[in-house]
Amino acid sequence: MNALKTDKFRVGDKVEIVKLDKTIQHFGGEEVLSPVGTRAFVTWIAETGEEVVIDTDIYSYHASDLVLVNGKEETQVYNPLIAQEGGGHYKDRGIQPLEYTMQNNLSFCEGNVVKYISRYKSKNGIEDLAKVIHYALLASYEVYGEQGSTELKEKVLKLLGEHG
Repeated sequence: MNALKTDKFRVGDKVEIVKLDKTIQHFGGEEVLSPVGTRAFVTWIAETGEEVVIDTDIYSYHASDLVLVNGKEETQVYNPLIAQEGGGHYKDRGIQPLEYTMQNNLSFCEGNVVKYISRYKSKNGIEDLAKVIHYALLASYEVYGEQGSTELKEKVLKLLGEHG
């Protein structure tokens, strides 16, 4: 049974590095780790078998090498773009699909095309690719109406060899 429970830490918690033993053993990378005594904020939590890995705004650490910092002497503005609910399929990207969508003023449908194409390999595979096509059809409907979505559907079917 795992002595460290995932619920010991929460995204947004302030932690202090108290040792580096398990982190070095688990990840290596001694040269990039912050020294003992460094404080950071939890951005993501992953449970891998018996291990609990904590991503911070600095680096990833083994949970046993960290302690929660009590008190509210410092507060960090909460940025929901660095926290992810339900997995890590966006976390390891240079920019989250939502952030890209917002920065480029994309519509809901266009944003979903970006979202599903970005995650299909790490989440739902073919189902997500089908959603890409569906949201592309919705985007064409949004901009060009029924004629545009019909035209795009026909082009997709032709690419698939079903018409033509």
